[in-house]
Amino acid sequence: MWENICEKAKTDGITEPSPDDEREPQTAIAKLFGQAFEFCKKVGFSPAAAATLEMARTRLISKGKRYDYSALLTEILAAKAMLFHEHWSHAFVAVPERHRETVNKDNLFGDEVSHAFKSAVPDIREAGNCLAVGCSTAAVFHSMRAVEWGLRALAAHLGKTSVKCHRRGKVVYKPLPYSEWEPILNQLGPLVDKRIEAMKQGPKKQTAQEFYYPALLEIRAMRDAWRNHVMHTRAEYSPEAAEAIMGHVERLMRMLATRIKEA
Repeated sequence: MWENICEKAKTDGITEPSPDDEREPQTAIAKLFGQAFEFCKKVGFSPAAAATLEMARTRLISKGKRYDYSALLTEILAAKAMLFHEHWSHAFVAVPERHRETVNKDNLFGDEVSHAFKSAVPDIREAGNCLAVGCSTAAVFHSMRAVEWGLRALAAHLGKTSVKCHRRGKVVYKPLPYSEWEPILNQLGPLVDKRIEAMKQGPKKQTAQEFYYPALLEIRAMRDAWRNHVMHTRAEYSPEAAEAIMGHVERLMRMLATRIKEA
């Protein structure tokens, strides 16, 4: 807009803005340069580009220095040329409007999930980013990693810090982060049964049954339906499938967050 205004003023032979001009072109353009400076930093443009804008902004706000339309136009065109040069030296990805809100969102599955499972936040964020740019299989991959954080938290909640395994005829115990889902799930089942069997009949026991059993079933189903296949390069997923899978994962993580959280 200000480029057009300055161009028109130059064409009409108007040299300087009126002292009582409410638009305050010099101040307004300085503000735009400040916004462009922040944009350069955000998208990763070169430090030189950001510095050029900041120096131009500083010149414009200098006290006692009044720019005529010709000088303002020179500053605008110089900044514009620099921004175009930076733009063409980078690659950008178009994000569909319906996925705009999933970009770089730490609480994509809700604040309750991000607070309860802080370790899962990077994977949840990356799942949303991958979905937004069309990397659907990668979105499923990160979603399954998020589920693993939930599984580990569930195991720790049930008092499980390591998993019993057999190696060369000997019993060994693996830390949770180094254990497969199968032995973790197999050993959590009896722990849940024992906890629930010790409860008296009533609302508390019913609530526990409605929480633990569906959680174990959901995680086992996700392992068999998606986790094993995506981890072992046996499947690729469409955007629609990835979005549906992420919906399942979100519901599971929200459910887990109602009763447990990372230690």
